Amino acid sequence: MSLPKFLKNRYNILYIVIVFMLCVLGFRMAVLTIVEGEEYRAAADIKKIKDIPVKAPRGKILDRNGVLLADNVSSFTVQMFKDEINPKKFNDISYVLSKILDDNGERPIDEFPIELYTFDYIDESIEKAYRINESSESQVSTDAAEAVSYVTAEEKVIQTVKNNVDEWLNFATEIYGKEFNVKKRALDTLKRDVELPIRLENNQFVFDISEIENKDEVTDSSPENSVVQPSDIQTVTNGGEIVESKEDPIKKWLSENGFNEELNPEQVVAKQLGKNNKYLSRLFSNSKVRKLSYDFIMSKGLESNINLVEYSFVQDEYFKNIKRSLNANHEEITMSSSAKDDFVLLTMKYSLDSLLQKVYGSEIKIMPGAMLIERLKEIYPDLPVQFVEDNGSGSFEFTDADVKEKYLSRNNMEQETEPYSFIKQLSFKNYELLKNLITDDAVKYYSQVELLKYENPSISISEWDYTPVRDKKNWLEKNLKPESKGKSADYTAEEAFDTLRKTLEISDEINDYEMRNMMVIRERYSKTSYLSYHPVDICYSISEKSVAMISERSHELTGISVEIEPLRYYPQDDVAAHAIGYLGKIAQDYEVQDYIVGKGYSPDDIIGKTGLEEKFEDYLRGEKGKKTVEVNNVGRTIRSVSSQAPVPGDYFHLTIDSRLQKAAQDALKKGLEQIQIGGTFDSKWGNFVFKDKYENAKSGALVVLDVKTGEVLAMAN
Repeated sequence: MSLPKFLKNRYNILYIVIVFMLCVLGFRMAVLTIVEGEEYRAAADIKKIKDIPVKAPRGKILDRNGVLLADNVSSFTVQMFKDEINPKKFNDISYVLSKILDDNGERPIDEFPIELYTFDYIDESIEKAYRINESSESQVSTDAAEAVSYVTAEEKVIQTVKNNVDEWLNFATEIYGKEFNVKKRALDTLKRDVELPIRLENNQFVFDISEIENKDEVTDSSPENSVVQPSDIQTVTNGGEIVESKEDPIKKWLSENGFNEELNPEQVVAKQLGKNNKYLSRLFSNSKVRKLSYDFIMSKGLESNINLVEYSFVQDEYFKNIKRSLNANHEEITMSSSAKDDFVLLTMKYSLDSLLQKVYGSEIKIMPGAMLIERLKEIYPDLPVQFVEDNGSGSFEFTDADVKEKYLSRNNMEQETEPYSFIKQLSFKNYELLKNLITDDAVKYYSQVELLKYENPSISISEWDYTPVRDKKNWLEKNLKPESKGKSADYTAEEAFDTLRKTLEISDEINDYEMRNMMVIRERYSKTSYLSYHPVDICYSISEKSVAMISERSHELTGISVEIEPLRYYPQDDVAAHAIGYLGKIAQDYEVQDYIVGKGYSPDDIIGKTGLEEKFEDYLRGEKGKKTVEVNNVGRTIRSVSSQAPVPGDYFHLTIDSRLQKAAQDALKKGLEQIQIGGTFDSKWGNFVFKDKYENAKSGALVVLDVKTGEVLAMAN
């Protein structure tokens, strides 16, 4: 058969095409397996085996006598694995999990930016606090006084509730069609911190002797403690007979914990709530509690300047509070002033001297002082000043006495004016030049570092916006994807909330409160990015009851697990709290640069934010362990290969004596309370009478030193 005849048959042509394609595929397969096979096998092995980090316990902090000031406790942490969750079933999973957590009073990591039922003032101007010149004569008008502080609407409501806590506990209101009161949530909140022999029965607080007995069984299990001590026996006379009866354990508990023995259970709960503001603050993180509290103060006529906002952005209130706080001490900072101008103003007030007289960097040196002189010389070519570097710092020197005299005379300065003072005053006269230097890309990072030693204005130097404003804009653009750039600013909180309900197809039968709880979990879910095999923390320190409920419904909670992890704990509560500091997430631009870029931290890691926790972060952090797992082609974990235990952080011993520290804090608090009313400071070493009262004396400091060694034994402020 001739070739032309063969090709006339269309099936033959199809056959040739298929054979050709098979040859090409065969050749390519040979290249992949033989020529490039080793390279691809190595890449596949890398993708197949992954290391999951395991958190390390932070180092303990102890006082001079070995008393623990900061420790770690093992706690149950709810975690989520994105690779095990079917996105189509996420709404169902988040609904079940959020119900369990809410019913048990748990507090998941809440980064969802839309809040329900928040407080605001109807007329904000009448709520400002002022510094008034102390005088026994006539009061100074607020027009001439200086604003120094601002109490938020929520803080005012909390204080009002605290003053009327007995009535508040018995108040009920209808929320989402159901009656709600705070008794269960209040008791759950207290029992997380303190042991209360109280339970809720038919919506009433009752004493629960079983809790005391259970505790006694643990502490008195040894033979010598099993005998009833004489102090536990009451002897009474009954017709000449001696009758012995055991002391009422409830009254004993009340006495041991500083309560009047005649108090009923509800009064104990009320007094415990009032002991520490943290309890009410925790309760007010719940929108139902805020709604009930608003209805309560309105029904009782306790406040007339409070407004309840049904939907609001967290960042909006955060931004306003930052501005209010800054305005209280810097009248130039207003709601309309820009973040860049505010940053420059604060730098000029606080940290300009440090910034201009230091040399930064190692390989590439940044000298803001030298840069300032160079820029000033563009305006004043014969400027008689130079910057001299000296071991990480710098100084300013005059270079020409005659020109110096001319400049000082022209600018009405004393001839004895120092070179730096001269340059500083000259730069103030050229504000735009100084502003451009402080905010220069090469300098702004160091400007922020220096300013944060004095004040944290929460300004992003990468975008020159307040961080809450930036965060809100970024969140809206990511989650709502507005069609046109800048449209995100047009969304109200209610519109954004409704849009999410429609976009995520959340049923109208789920009320706003339940939906928001679901969105809190979704917010964590959306932060897992492509590392789907890495666990994402949802909620810390959950109760055993919550653990049991999650385990029981594990078939509905695919991808949700409970792990035991170390959690920071301060056993002495607020003793030396200002010195120890606190922990928080990486948030500031300089923290991202230092910890994530410089030290390899994860964006979700917890770091020391202030005090010793921050200063000695490298010593306290420990070294993470790791769990090596095998994953399949979609990132799902197949099996655990090996594990490496984490290394705890170093112990840190202080010279502080915790008992003396507590006494110092109590003395300072008592002193401030008495000086505000012109009272008497009572002491076993003698009393001191304050002749005048200083109502605005709300801060102070106290330091106790060992005169022989110079060691700090206590420091309170």
